[in-house]
Amino acid sequence: MTRIVKILTSLCLLAGLTAPATAQELRIGLRPVPPYVMTGADGRFLGLEHDVIAEALRRVGVKMDVHLYPLSRLVYAYDGLKEVDAAAPMIPSFNVDGTLSKSYLRYRNIIATMKSRNIPMVGLESFGGLKMMAFQNARTVLGQEFQMAVMKAASYAEQANQDLQLLNLLAGRVDAIVGEQRIFQYYYSAANPHGPSYHDVVMETPVGAETAYSVAFRDASLARRFDIALDAMTADGTLAEMHKQYNQLLPIN
Repeated sequence: MTRIVKILTSLCLLAGLTAPATAQELRIGLRPVPPYVMTGADGRFLGLEHDVIAEALRRVGVKMDVHLYPLSRLVYAYDGLKEVDAAAPMIPSFNVDGTLSKSYLRYRNIIATMKSRNIPMVGLESFGGLKMMAFQNARTVLGQEFQMAVMKAASYAEQANQDLQLLNLLAGRVDAIVGEQRIFQYYYSAANPHGPSYHDVVMETPVGAETAYSVAFRDASLARRFDIALDAMTADGTLAEMHKQYNQLLPIN
């Protein structure tokens, strides 16, 4: 994992994410999960999600004051305790106050099974009789069809730490796990740098549409400025380049 984090630290430095000295500071809550939000070897925050949000805010003269929370706590920290003035990742079904930005990132959720187990998996309809484990708040994020599907599973649990999901799958304690593709691939690659490749071990089956995540802002005007900066990043190729840099580190299909 150290090698990957060092590479990502270099990408963060190359991106030029340092805000002007006179920048407004924004308290923002993020969820620490690689390769989206993590801490580099030098103690700086980095990751695809962090870098995209930081660059958009930098372009409108705002510097991030990052506070880290697990996803379930993140919503409450922003919407209940008011500990932060912005939070990500957010979706409309979280029903938080404030203004949601345009989508800055899409998560591709998958069902992961072991190739060696040869479990027939075509989608949600295959959950019957299986021991399942999904990411925290999966039933809220993935919607009613997913909620109905897990009711047919032999067992179902949600786990905040997706590295533990993967460990449970590899150890045979569960039959299938549900989570985000890049996250699973990062954890596997970091833990097995010299072992069998991810795609030699794990079978991926898409689950539902990609999830489009937004930033929730208490300040509506800042949300609008963020959206303008995000559009500019799309137009000038910055967003595509960030995705390319991070995707090169992972065995993405």
